[in-house]
Amino acid sequence: MPGLDEILKLRAPGLLGCALSGAGPSILVFYERGYEPVCDLVRQVFAMHGHASEILWTQIAQKGYELTEG
Repeated sequence: MPGLDEILKLRAPGLLGCALSGAGPSILVFYERGYEPVCDLVRQVFAMHGHASEILWTQIAQKGYELTEG
């Protein structure tokens, strides 16, 4: 994946880490609350390699995955 090496080496306040999601093409960005702008660093790396990117904001479930009947 173009730019993956640079993304994995990123260091910035609030950035906890980045990882390739599955076989790609998604990158997971883990950051401390209040440091959302670190996601733009990943977008900048993709842009340097000529790729567009989109941020999909998600939250970590407090209880983990739950099955419901229905």
